Amino acid sequence: MAYHRCSRACATRFPGCATSSPTAPTPVTSTLYHAGSGVPVARLRPTGQDDRVEVLYWSLWKEPWVNVGPFGRTVMTIDRALQFIASEDIFCAAG
Repeated sequence: MAYHRCSRACATRFPGCATSSPTAPTPVTSTLYHAGSGVPVARLRPTGQDDRVEVLYWSLWKEPWVNVGPFGRTVMTIDRALQFIASEDIFCAAG
């Protein structure tokens, strides 16, 4: 996941950034793409709870990004999410 931390260059371009005290990291949603086709496969959306993310998959027949499970949100740690994406068939169908 990518995070933004203020630097002197950032503060020069964006006066609202504070460099005197450390800035809290801002979580960024990450999209994973199929290496061969470039088709979006999964999206990892930070929940704001430690390193936990919500896992979504790219759907061609529903809304573009859909919950993986039938019972709502699928939230897990980032490491577990990557293992989950690698092992579930729904993510292989995108490629």
